[in-house]
Amino acid sequence: MRKFFYCIALVFCLVTSSLEVSALTNPEPNPFANVEVGETTFTATVSATDGVILTVKDSANKEYSARFDSIMKYRDGAGPAAANEFALGDKVRVLIDKDGVIVAAQDAQLLLCNQSFSGYVRNPTATGFTIETLEGEKYQANIGSTTRYRDEDSKSLFGYTPHAGDTVRIHGVVNTNTKQIFTETFGAYISLLSAEATASLVTQVKEEAAAKIENEVKQLRANPEFGDVDSRQNFFDAIQFVKREGMVNGYKDGSFQPSNLINRAEFTKIIVNTKYASEVATNKLTEKCFPDVALDAWFAPFVCLAKSKGIIAGYPDGDFKPENPVNLAEAVTIISNTFGLEIPAAASGEAWYQRFLAKTSEMRITPLEFSDAAASLTRGQMAELIMRATQNSRGKLATYLEYLKTE
Repeated sequence: MRKFFYCIALVFCLVTSSLEVSALTNPEPNPFANVEVGETTFTATVSATDGVILTVKDSANKEYSARFDSIMKYRDGAGPAAANEFALGDKVRVLIDKDGVIVAAQDAQLLLCNQSFSGYVRNPTATGFTIETLEGEKYQANIGSTTRYRDEDSKSLFGYTPHAGDTVRIHGVVNTNTKQIFTETFGAYISLLSAEATASLVTQVKEEAAAKIENEVKQLRANPEFGDVDSRQNFFDAIQFVKREGMVNGYKDGSFQPSNLINRAEFTKIIVNTKYASEVATNKLTEKCFPDVALDAWFAPFVCLAKSKGIIAGYPDGDFKPENPVNLAEAVTIISNTFGLEIPAAASGEAWYQRFLAKTSEMRITPLEFSDAAASLTRGQMAELIMRATQNSRGKLATYLEYLKTE
């Protein structure tokens, strides 16, 4: 069976697969590119592994097993993996033969079948470029001497070199952890798109994004989360959003109190929960991070984690002043640091916060009506800022605001 399997040459993933599986010892043909009739590929969950036998369960809880020997091939996103790299609960993509025996497996969280990205070439070099997708995400495409280039009619483009501003469609192996696309693997290619094709794609992406946002907003507005906030009030959508995202809980009486001011400790907790909630539990404090933040204070883990990540720095006197109301200048600075916004260097003589406020206003994270840098922030305004910053990080803010017809 093994010899027969390695010799066959059919098609994986409807001929367009970009996956490549390497042998543990001597390189042999890619089993995922040579699927015999009667063989199947699917994503499964590792249910048992001892370094000798790998057992997985499919979506119907049916089990499949195989030995980690020469007939078994597996890999991660970088190259051949070791048998002991599989752990219980891992999601893997497996290939089984017609007798139900696993003959190959790889990490489906790293290698995804038939991944295509259309977007603009940014910062091209001899070894790769950044592709900014039409949805606003960024990936690093690695290219080399074996990278294949096509036009939009699938005709080869010999001698083509990616240029900044080109619109391309990339089909390749994707490492979702590092946002890398590998184009020198079996089945991978890069297509150069014309201006007409680009315009058509942009229209399609905008229409799809608008439809998704419309559906999201409808779901968001269903069933108010707090008894004191309804759809007639300012910041209703934003308050619903931060609650649904698990960023806020409200008060014990079930209210949100959107007009209440929010202090620096509360704001820091919420901003940390937008990106680093899982790290708070493991953030064991052994010493104070600010003189006025006690180790046993409820907000200490959030404040100290934020300081360690460069999100906050405190006042010139060294204190954090947790009970002080957070003002707009402080809020946009903290948001900029949390979401890694590209803030320009400070101009000579400008206020310390000016570049943060200008940049977030330009990106529409800060609404136009939020203009007084010294004004203390209400809980409703806080929700609006964090909702916009989060949507911006997901590439959805422009579409979201266009749907709401708001600035």
